Amino acid sequence: MVEWLVGRLGTRHVVVAGDFNADPDADSVAFWCGRRSLEGTSLCYRDAWESARPGEAGHTFTPTNPLVAENKRALDRGRRIDYVFVRCDDSLHGPTLDVRAYTLAFDEPVGGVWASDHFGIVAGLSVPDVCF
Repeated sequence: MVEWLVGRLGTRHVVVAGDFNADPDADSVAFWCGRRSLEGTSLCYRDAWESARPGEAGHTFTPTNPLVAENKRALDRGRRIDYVFVRCDDSLHGPTLDVRAYTLAFDEPVGGVWASDHFGIVAGLSVPDVCF
């Protein structure tokens, strides 16, 4: 649906973000990142975390958060399952927006209260000097 809209509207900056409930090596994430095709369809979106913080885990769902331990089956490790993807464009040979920063948010309690069982994510994006 996203690519259909982009095709109808022309080249645009596109950011897709959310809880994908999948590890970075999952087929669904690989599809968004252009590492797998699905029935002849392929996409190319940049994983903002991988761009800004390569090699770092970035767990957004982890048993260090007591809401995970209380309400979910205990995990033996944390996982990154929340993403910000930035659409790539063939003419730019990469994403249409630069990923300037990426960090976790709500990864500590405030006044003893945790915001969610997932940590939030914040991406700093900007229009590159050469664009479209």
